[in-house]
Amino acid sequence: MTLYDLAFKQQVDNNIRRLSNTSRENEKKRAKKLRDQAEKEMDLLRNSASKKDGDEGGERGEFYPYRYFATEGFLPGYNFPTKPVYAYLSKYDTSKNTASGDEYISRPRFLAISEFAPGASIYHEGARYVVDGVSLPLGESVSTSEAAHVCSECGYFHLGSEGVDVCKNCGSEQIEIINDLLEYRKVTAKRSERITCNEEERQRKGYDVVTSYRFADRGNGEGDAREGKIILADGDEWGDITYGDAASIYLINLGLFREDDPAKTGFYIHPDNNAWIDDSVDAPLENDNPKPKKDKRAIHAVPYVRDEKNCVILRPKEELSPDAFASLQAALQRAIERVFSIESRELGVYPLPSEGDRRSLLLYEASEGGAGTLRQLLDSGKFQKVILTAFEVCHCDHEGVDIEDESNPNAKKECEVACYDCLLSYYNQRDHEIVDRKQAVEILKTLKGATIEVSPNCKPRSEHLADLMKLTGSSLEREWLQFFEENKLQLPTYAQKTFDFTTTRPDFYYAKHNLAVYIDGTPHDDQQQKEHDKELRDDLDEKGVIVVVFSKNDKDHWLEIVDQYRNIFYLDSERRPDGHKSESVNDSAWREILNEFDGFFGEDAKNFIKAAADAGIPAPSKDYVGYEVEGDDGEVVASLELAWPDKKIGFLTENQFEDKEKLEQKGWTIIDINRLSEAAEIFGGKEK
Repeated sequence: MTLYDLAFKQQVDNNIRRLSNTSRENEKKRAKKLRDQAEKEMDLLRNSASKKDGDEGGERGEFYPYRYFATEGFLPGYNFPTKPVYAYLSKYDTSKNTASGDEYISRPRFLAISEFAPGASIYHEGARYVVDGVSLPLGESVSTSEAAHVCSECGYFHLGSEGVDVCKNCGSEQIEIINDLLEYRKVTAKRSERITCNEEERQRKGYDVVTSYRFADRGNGEGDAREGKIILADGDEWGDITYGDAASIYLINLGLFREDDPAKTGFYIHPDNNAWIDDSVDAPLENDNPKPKKDKRAIHAVPYVRDEKNCVILRPKEELSPDAFASLQAALQRAIERVFSIESRELGVYPLPSEGDRRSLLLYEASEGGAGTLRQLLDSGKFQKVILTAFEVCHCDHEGVDIEDESNPNAKKECEVACYDCLLSYYNQRDHEIVDRKQAVEILKTLKGATIEVSPNCKPRSEHLADLMKLTGSSLEREWLQFFEENKLQLPTYAQKTFDFTTTRPDFYYAKHNLAVYIDGTPHDDQQQKEHDKELRDDLDEKGVIVVVFSKNDKDHWLEIVDQYRNIFYLDSERRPDGHKSESVNDSAWREILNEFDGFFGEDAKNFIKAAADAGIPAPSKDYVGYEVEGDDGEVVASLELAWPDKKIGFLTENQFEDKEKLEQKGWTIIDINRLSEAAEIFGGKEK
């Protein structure tokens, strides 16, 4: 139901109530007030107002579709952002008995659950407003059947209709039931010139907002997630890491922090006017709202918001102290921001199941549509890059020793425990008293050199491997799986995958990359069988499926085949299964280029860069990445992926190779990965 629908229904229903002969006088006054408010909201959404509302020019304009779409959350932006929570500000000034034009303001959902909470103060354009009600279709009340079952161990969210006794995520029997959930969409706020002692105490204590999550349903009752194990350098298991695409994140406002009665949760709504009732001190939010004890019809409600975000859950195997956990949380958040060049507001971090009981860490991509960063934490190379950067965030070198050299941007300077250059930020103010960079460094030392063993789905890797083994059709297929397991390669998603458009059935299938694997034994050596295999596999190729064949006769070359598809089969993008860091770049200048333009370069360019760095060829200026060569008339005649204009040397990708002749006519020398020794001589380097 849109904002306009809500306002229209409120206007109609309250007009009927105001004209009813059975309504008492005070009910008629309240109905008239709500009807007038609804009419103002409708005028605001239509971009029109009458003279009596203070608009001396009469109509402010015709109905403007773009304005309405923006109010509904469709504009601005082309990615259709998630609809925010709205607050309707009634600007009637009781002290002056005057009113100016009412207004809508909005906040992102995760911010609104506390900023627009019942009784919260909103400061807007120099005035103060108090959230005094919620907009619900009149006649509809909060459904007491809407409930949530939240795991007290891991914070996982189960729908009330599931009626679970055991957590589907971790198997715990510690399930907390939260009844009377109310999804926050729109609130009302009235102008207030004074602040009471109750409101002052509310602002001081804040609200008890708990976080929960739920993986997207794959259709079989299981969550759509990829689970991995964090394996330390000594082979011990540190903990779990789980990634979920478009997981549902819930923020539930349990009410004010109540030190005297923590079991008391939620708020109350008056059924006639949907106004919040403050029962924390047995008094109404506003003088015209009845107290809950005097009106048994008061509705209990627990506000919540939800949104779909890409997320990662980190769960240490051994329990960490609150101080150590908060310190690690801050260090990882800052490190991820640095490594992936994102802002603080683009990454959300919450301890689970609560701030008072930190057992796991929820990280989610807060930006609209996601930034595509957290999925990369399942890559051992990227994970280690985050860990090493976290050392630098904590003013330490990669051995955990304080950096004293003040010329270093990560120098310790005067920081002893934590500072705003390392772990402190606006977003973790509540943790400032317990954050300690030295505690974070001790954990980072343990995680240094750790690798990630990832399963293609939400099952542990060992269980997934066992399931694949059961579905194999030959001993060669089982040998192939064992080869992938021993070399810590990415396991396939499915075994014996079938397709609707062809009769062929690959032995294994990687769903994310649309890649089919065939394990060909001795029967496939027959020439007639080879022709039949080619015909069927060509059908897959025409449909866009990548086909990779591992033959029994080429077992000695299986690792070479894996290397050709390293972006699919490698768990660690920087380390070959045999232990050689074939993709590492030791030269810092080349490494900076590779990091900055990672999304720009294709696989051929990345391979050239790594080989060029090993050959001792100096990196070009960043300005010469994607270099354009102009003709005599100033028009661009060709482009180079990498260029050294002073020496007229350049590198072309496969797609740019058609420009090679033009460039050579202009005196350019085009080098490739096979001509590095020649290039090294020109630059004065020495091929390794």
